[in-house]
Amino acid sequence: QAYEMLERMGKLLYRLATLEKPTVALINGVAVGGGCELATACDFRIAKAGSKMGFVQGKLAITTGWGGGSLLFERLAPHDALKILSEAKVYDVETLMEKGYIHQIIPNLSMDHVHSHLHDLLDTPVQVLTAYKKLLIQKWQQQQLEQRMAKEIRQCAVLWEKDEHHEAVEAFLAK
Repeated sequence: QAYEMLERMGKLLYRLATLEKPTVALINGVAVGGGCELATACDFRIAKAGSKMGFVQGKLAITTGWGGGSLLFERLAPHDALKILSEAKVYDVETLMEKGYIHQIIPNLSMDHVHSHLHDLLDTPVQVLTAYKKLLIQKWQQQQLEQRMAKEIRQCAVLWEKDEHHEAVEAFLAK
């Protein structure tokens, strides 16, 4: 049963990651689990100062379920991605910026602040942005990103059904 929900979200994240124009995630507060997977599907991540993020799925005895782990390995150095996924903890955005996951930290996410930090990107002709994004998408197609995400989703669905996951969720809810 979990697989159908996970697969649907995985397909949405793949579509977001492979849009032909750059995408930006704006993080305002706390983004954990699926929120991090969604942000990872975007090309750029801008966070409000003081925000926190984490791939905490491991604490629930599951892996990333929407393909976010595969995407994270595309976004960061492999050892950094493995560490972030394996530790399953929440990080401050300053730490994630040091690792290259967050691209910009700003005092607030008003549209004026966001536009000022995206000024150079927004000034680039759209056909240039599209051409470069297509190069990235071609790389991912050659490296079978979509198939790797599908395998990741299937693995999470298997773990979802295990007693360890259900026990971890019960313990979390009991807090």
